[in-house]
Amino acid sequence: MGSTLLIMMVVMKEVGKRYHKFAFLRTLGPITACVIGLLTVIIGGVDNKGISVIGSIPAGESGLLACARRAALGASEARRRGPHGYRC
Repeated sequence: MGSTLLIMMVVMKEVGKRYHKFAFLRTLGPITACVIGLLTVIIGGVDNKGISVIGSIPAGESGLLACARRAALGASEARRRGPHGYRC
């Protein structure tokens, strides 16, 4: 499955390079591969058939996003939120 998705991404990249009318395919290659991979795991249930998957993605925002949000808020807003605000 991985090699098929890799070939698909390379083909979409090359088509986008050669034909300027299809330049959007260079951007859509990785997105399409992710969507196809996710749908294959969810619909096909390949994780139950012996193909290993990474695992589930935890909900919530990542630590990096929280740090970026804190930096964007500024020090005064971070102090107002108190000790349980965004921490880096």
